[in-house]
Amino acid sequence: MLTSPVPSRLFRLLSALTLLCGLIPKPARCQQFPTEQLQALLSSPELQHASVGVLVRRVGDGALLFALNPNALLVPASNVKLFTSAAVLDAFGPDRRFATTVLANGRVRNRRLYGNLYLRGGGDPSLDGNGLAALAAKVRACGIPVVVGDLVVDEGLFAGPSLGAGWSWEDEAWYYAAPASALSLDGNAVQLTVAPGASQTQPPVVTLSAEQPIRIASNHANTAPKGAPLTLQVEVEHHSHAVSLSGAIPIGAQPVVERLAVP
Repeated sequence: MLTSPVPSRLFRLLSALTLLCGLIPKPARCQQFPTEQLQALLSSPELQHASVGVLVRRVGDGALLFALNPNALLVPASNVKLFTSAAVLDAFGPDRRFATTVLANGRVRNRRLYGNLYLRGGGDPSLDGNGLAALAAKVRACGIPVVVGDLVVDEGLFAGPSLGAGWSWEDEAWYYAAPASALSLDGNAVQLTVAPGASQTQPPVVTLSAEQPIRIASNHANTAPKGAPLTLQVEVEHHSHAVSLSGAIPIGAQPVVERLAVP
């Protein structure tokens, strides 16, 4: 059973810590490294029970600017993105674009395609509904407003595993561990929204942003009185990706939004 991921406050704290570590001054400016700000972040109560290691060196001469448990063996986690992003930029360059291609077979008669349309993925991680609408508009502009056939999706460009070998199984339900695909829509994730019912006698309203192989297995959550604490829990089964809800969401509260990976 997988529960809702890292609290947003802690996530923002870790993001700020990462950003601050990136603000390393250039030697020519002789600026002072923000040691006090970094120490303040590391002293936050949210990190009281966390294992933290920080090592900051200046680019160029490698001078040590800050260190905290520099020899601790920790899982690099999302820090790996710094290296994968650098590798992609080095291999493809900043101007590389990942194309999603529309192909067709058959014949066009009277503005109708008698055949199939093929949507071939090129690994674009930013493809969304607007991108699909733009592709559809281009097909229509080519004189094909009607297709008498099937839409065939081709995601065969990536032959490797869709999940990282070192990824934690408990992360697989969430958007940040969505399977890699040559043709992903909206980051291969779907949005789950839980809103309070109109009254305490009505259960919370649960919606999914799209029809996906994700189902609401059980909803034992309650609508609590206005001003009551938010105790809503979202749990996802590992293999089935079935969603279960428990706890309570008070009347008048903002909807709780979670992004779930499409398996």
